[in-house]
Amino acid sequence: MAVVSHPADRHGKLLLVMGRDEAELGVAAKALAIGSSALSGPLARITEVTELKPRKPYDAPNWLSNDRPVKFGELVEADSLNVSGYSPDLIRLNFFLPPDLFAWRQKGIPVDLRYRYTPRPNPDKSTLNINVNQQFLRSLPLHAVNHEEPGALDRLLTKVVPKGEMAPERETFHIPLFKLPAQSQLQMHYYYDVVKQGACKDVPLDNVRGSVEADSTIDISGFPHFIAMPDLAAFGNAGFPFTRMADLSESAVVMPDKPGAQEYAAYLGLMGVMGRVTGYPALGVTVAQAQQVERLADKDLLVIASGGNQPLLKQWASSIPALLQGETKSFQMSDFANRLLRWWGFGEDSSVHARRSQVAFSSDSTDALVAGFESPLRGGRSVVLVASNQPAGLSQVMDALLDAEMLKHVQGSTTVIRGKQVDSLVAEKNYHVGQLGPLLYTQWFLSRNPLLLIVLGVSAAVLIAIIMYLSLRARARARLKQKG
Repeated sequence: MAVVSHPADRHGKLLLVMGRDEAELGVAAKALAIGSSALSGPLARITEVTELKPRKPYDAPNWLSNDRPVKFGELVEADSLNVSGYSPDLIRLNFFLPPDLFAWRQKGIPVDLRYRYTPRPNPDKSTLNINVNQQFLRSLPLHAVNHEEPGALDRLLTKVVPKGEMAPERETFHIPLFKLPAQSQLQMHYYYDVVKQGACKDVPLDNVRGSVEADSTIDISGFPHFIAMPDLAAFGNAGFPFTRMADLSESAVVMPDKPGAQEYAAYLGLMGVMGRVTGYPALGVTVAQAQQVERLADKDLLVIASGGNQPLLKQWASSIPALLQGETKSFQMSDFANRLLRWWGFGEDSSVHARRSQVAFSSDSTDALVAGFESPLRGGRSVVLVASNQPAGLSQVMDALLDAEMLKHVQGSTTVIRGKQVDSLVAEKNYHVGQLGPLLYTQWFLSRNPLLLIVLGVSAAVLIAIIMYLSLRARARARLKQKG
């Protein structure tokens, strides 16, 4: 790798990533992606890049660890956890969550908060306010100095633990998971009440301090991973399911037969978005074309198409909820009656996509869509289709994923993008990925099938009645024998 002067711009530079063959070029690119912080000087010769440990699911550097409590000091610099003054700034804690955390019938994500502050001279309304994504959670009072004479027990405690070495205050609370998108921010604000004391006495001494301890923790280790798919909100906000492996080693990108600049730009842009989410480059992703797709059954697939250059659109037409091919556009629709029947357990199997009707029309507008569905190659694997009826339309998908306001509307199973307008047309969730424990899965399954729950309840009641009847009848016969 080398940094050289730009031959056509005296103020510009060129970054050269070079190799004598494809293997060496791959080594150089990998070194640039994961070892750039160690590089220096205008020239670097890379001899080898070796990963010491293979990646594991959900171990993305930007994500909260799912096997232990994570300390605040691991997420932010320690200095940012300290504030001062009567109008201090917020203490902000940014974090990424795996979007498939399953919190059914749970309180939420536990937070063990430890904090210190300058005690108030007298009881007042001073508080430590806790918000998440600008939504209020709770308020903790800031206590005043105790002006009373210490009792015998207090004096004994002071001898054992001197006042200057007292532990910080501690509070445990839970953040409801529904308040947390993949990228979230915990906000803590010290509010100090200024007591009016009369004329010429209203200027308080600016000697108040507040801090949150770096060993405070947030813990997602108790949550299983289980999510209803397709869910384009999880894809748009966190690149899921592809980012389940930080290096995308269980993912493949299926390019069109004759990709052009727009298709390559979409591919590289999507990889950049996912790398931003995980904090790790997509070193393990497989890139293939439609004729190679059969050997990719064990991977989640990201399919890129523009116009009619992707053969998979015809092969998988029955599975894809929407299609854009030139001026022809079609969208699958479901109906309320079918959803109601399936909720009661009468309809089609939940693993089969309900396709009751289809709307097709012609239009010469440049549209783009993102569609999610279960992989036709293997159950439990996902496909996300990024398509446009024209190559230039693919850039609209990237615009939507990078614009915070547009991204809010990327959800469900199909999202259509027309310039700045984003519409989610279908929200069928008909398969699940992840795993629950046997007991939790049974409870969850029965909650989704009330008819089966009623049948099991009645069957259990009948069985108990039969057992009690037989038991009482046996006891009656035993008594009759004793009397005889």
